[in-house]
Amino acid sequence: MGPAEMSGDKIKLGPLAGTKMMCDPGASDQETAYLKALESARRCEVKDGKLLIYVAGSDAPLRFHAVAAGEK
Repeated sequence: MGPAEMSGDKIKLGPLAGTKMMCDPGASDQETAYLKALESARRCEVKDGKLLIYVAGSDAPLRFHAVAAGEK
């Protein structure tokens, strides 16, 4: 959870927070890395039905796609 601002193709997320539920350290580390990546978002676009979020320090965007309810 956290604030989000968008203007054209510019996007700013954060600071972001996750739940404090107990989980194994690997999963917790993964969540922390994911939230940090989202907080470094600079721009976004929708291409071929996917949301692409470009983050500082990476040439490859984060890629998201919609799923139907109950789909994995």
